[in-house]
Amino acid sequence: MNTWHNIHITDFTGAKFFNTNASPMATASEIKNITRHLDAIKSGDASHKNVKVDRATAVLMLDGTPYGTTSIDDILDDDLFAELFN
Repeated sequence: MNTWHNIHITDFTGAKFFNTNASPMATASEIKNITRHLDAIKSGDASHKNVKVDRATAVLMLDGTPYGTTSIDDILDDDLFAELFN
């Protein structure tokens, strides 16, 4: 398992902020670090006022996919049934 991961914040523009690549052993730590930046951006923290990211659409990305944004409402019934019967 030598797959490195790309982690960053993006918004509706598609621009990358806090873009980093992490080894498999460092991925969880980098996600935690970038999540702190995302939380600060979304809260309007003055320490991130110079980061030109849209607060409303900012999201953490892991390998090109939004990370940690899936809720039970996003899962289709068909997916749930497939999980139950596989």
